[in-house]
Amino acid sequence: MPFWGVAAAAILSIQASDQNDRLKKLEERVEAQQKEIEALKKARPADSNFTGSLTDEEKQPETRITPVHPFDLAGGWGAIELALRVADARVSNRLGDFGILLAGNSLEVTACSGGVNWWLTRNVRFSADVIREDYHGKINFGAAGGLHGALTGFLARFQIDF
Repeated sequence: MPFWGVAAAAILSIQASDQNDRLKKLEERVEAQQKEIEALKKARPADSNFTGSLTDEEKQPETRITPVHPFDLAGGWGAIELALRVADARVSNRLGDFGILLAGNSLEVTACSGGVNWWLTRNVRFSADVIREDYHGKINFGAAGGLHGALTGFLARFQIDF
């Protein structure tokens, strides 16, 4: 009988040690996930938009404009919409703890844009936008781009929805 008692105690000891190891690994994973959650919480995006119609159309938030006088050769010019947007985003430098390479990148960006949308009909529009992004410090755009603290661009598009 003594032999069985020693064997049972050794087995129980090994199982307890194995469970402690698994518990420790689980606690480490939970701690890493909590750090990731905290880093993501520190990312503070902000966004403000303004759109308004210069013609007689009513503009509802997040909807397209339906021109009162759609574009046609008889004199309808469609609808003109102005749009302004300011957005800011910051990320935590703790993202480097999760394998994200931060070298040469900015931790904050502020973007301002303004544009004009010409709605020829409800399903056809032409958009022209000017966008400026400020990186709050110089970042590297590679050999062809060099170092810049801000960039300005122009975008235009013709869109047909069907």
